[in-house]
Order: sequence, then structure tokens, then C-alpha cells
Amino acid sequence: MCFSDVLAFDTTYQSNAFNKPLVMFVGMNNHFQKCVFGFALLLNEKIESYKWVLETFLDCMHSRQPAVVVTDRDTAMKVPIILCFPDSTHRLCGWHLLTNATSNIKSPNFTKAFQKLLYNYYNVPQWYKRWVALLDKFELQDNVWVATTYEQRFHWAETLLKTHFFGGMSTTQRCELINSYIKRFLNCKIPLRDFIRHVDIAQRNIRESERHDDFISYYTEPAYPTDATLIGYLRQYGAACTRQVYHMVKLEVDLESRNNIVRREAEGTSKIFKLRKFNYQGSEYTVTHSMVDNHLECSCLQFESDGIPCRHIFVVMKNLDLQHIPPTLIKRRFTIRAKEGVSDFVVPPSYQDVPKVVHMSRFGTLNSLATHMNSLAEKLDSSYNIAKIK
Repeated sequence: MCFSDVLAFDTTYQSNAFNKPLVMFVGMNNHFQKCVFGFALLLNEKIESYKWVLETFLDCMHSRQPAVVVTDRDTAMKVPIILCFPDSTHRLCGWHLLTNATSNIKSPNFTKAFQKLLYNYYNVPQWYKRWVALLDKFELQDNVWVATTYEQRFHWAETLLKTHFFGGMSTTQRCELINSYIKRFLNCKIPLRDFIRHVDIAQRNIRESERHDDFISYYTEPAYPTDATLIGYLRQYGAACTRQVYHMVKLEVDLESRNNIVRREAEGTSKIFKLRKFNYQGSEYTVTHSMVDNHLECSCLQFESDGIPCRHIFVVMKNLDLQHIPPTLIKRRFTIRAKEGVSDFVVPPSYQDVPKVVHMSRFGTLNSLATHMNSLAEKLDSSYNIAKIK
């Protein structure tokens, strides 16, 4: 439940004897790694089938819609997503778009230029200007695929999606990785009963890997650099966030020295800083600092999109001599305590008469509570000994 804000789902074939589509529901946990919400074996890929599986998924998630849904360009998915997730942002998989660009336009130079419009961030007028220039350069004003893709630009262009949180998930690649992983446990000839058992084994292994990452982040410390100027910030992130997130933050801290403040302005209760990369006359970035709560925002919108503060924000924090990271710049879903308090595994109404589902729900609740108890008990010898005996 705590990582259901970003959802990717994809379909794979040739994994069972009946050649039926296997749908994977995948998210991203607090380690920036894949997490599996579930699998569904469908009869076909018709709109009715997708609508049923999305309604079932919503039922299991207690009607909590994801903030973002990432899929390929399958038209059968579009209508069910609008019906079942009306409040979610639908993003098309970047990898599939690039593949389609290559097969439809058949020009490596076009694909390379299109990739920049797909993944790079520009201001909005600049993006549209570049799109028009792209069409003029390759004379594609009347191309049907290009026209259709442009109509869907609000579902794939990084520039037009940047205000939404994606956590770095711009493709269904995590689904592809899981698809590749579970094929180690499957072959297309096994019967349905064994197929489901093997999928369950694969899913358990993935979740065991997540528990290993939890342990590393919770009970060990990163190897902090001894010569870092902003070591205080690194220690705060190292103590609060998971190991992978710490390394991503450290990369931004390491790159902050490459940027300079070129202008400062004041506007009410805010300070505005203009930054530019050292010895580079390219784009400027604007960082706004609120003197009320110390919150910082950057025009690159990296924190809003990925949940990781950008190098520009660290430049300003150093300039302001801030000793502590503003709480608004530490996203809870990426902390080591992201799962704490999420222990109420309520069984959906439609499954309350299914004993196995009830038992699994109880197990999930007890497991979460036990993890929280262990985190408290390990702090003192006395509580540790009591917990070990109990």
C-alpha cells in the first residue's frame, strides 16, 4: 500500500501451456527497486478483460488509485485505465515509443532526436519549438504515426509530465525485468496448476530480495566520504533513507560544485537564486527558498518528479548555510521507515469468505507488526532479551 503511488503493468505471452496473457502489476519500493503487487492470468486482451483485472486490483488496494500508471501503447488498456483510474496520470512507456519510432520512421537520426524530446526537460515553449523543427527537418508533417504520437504528447513527453511524481519510472522496463526473471521458473509446457505455483515461487524470491535490502539499510551505515564538504547532508540522508536513495543523493551532492549562483533576488518571504553550470552559457535554473519553512524548489523539478533533491538545491542550501535538511526534501516513501504504520491489512469485502485470503491478510498484519516490534526491541539489551524469549 505504501508504494502504490506508481504502478506499471504489462502483458507477456508464451509463459504457459495455454498461451494466455499474464499481466504483471509492478511498482517501485523505497530502494528504487521493483516490487510486485500481483499477477493475473487473462483469457484474452480485450477491453472487458482489462477492465475486470483493474477493478479486481482496485478492490485489493481498497479503492486506492495509483497517482501514475505506466503502460505500453496497447489501445485495449486505454479505456479501462480511464474508467478504473480516472484520477491517475497515464504515462506511455518510453521504450515502446522509441521502438515504434524506429519501425515507423526508419531513421536513426530521427529516433535520436525524438528520444531527446521524450526524456529531456525543456521549458514548454522550447519543447514545442523543437518539435516543429524536428518535423521540418525530416519532412514528417503528414506522417500518420507522428501525428498520432503528437496527440498523445501529454502521456509521454518529460517536459509536459514533469510536475507529476514518477520516481524515475518512465518505462515498463521493470515489468520486462520481472518477465525475464520469472521465465527462469517457468516453461511454456507446464500445466496451469504448476504454473501458478511457480509464479508464486518467483514472487517470493523477489520479496525476499526486498527484505534483504531492508536489512542492509536499517542495520548498517553507508561508507561516508571523509573529504566531502557537505558531509552533514550526506549523514542526514544516510540515517533517514535507504541505501540506494543515499547513493542517488550523494551523486547530486558530488555534482553541486559544478554549478554557480549567477544572480540573487528577493520576492516577499522568498529568496530566488539563478544558477548556471560553471563555464557554460546554457540554460539557467531557478531555485526558490521560502524563509517561512526553509522549503526549496528548483525549476528543473527533479524532486517533484523523482523524489531526489537536485544538485541546484544543494548549491543554494550551502550558500544559505543551512545545517539541517528541510523535512520537505526527504520523501517518506524513500525512507527506511516507509513501511512502518502500514499494518492494517484489511481483507476486501469480496474476499472475506475466502479462508486463504483471510489467513494471508492476517499473516501480513502480524509480519508488519513484528518488524516494528523488532526495530524497537533491538535498541536495548533488556528489551532485546525479552523479545527473544517471547
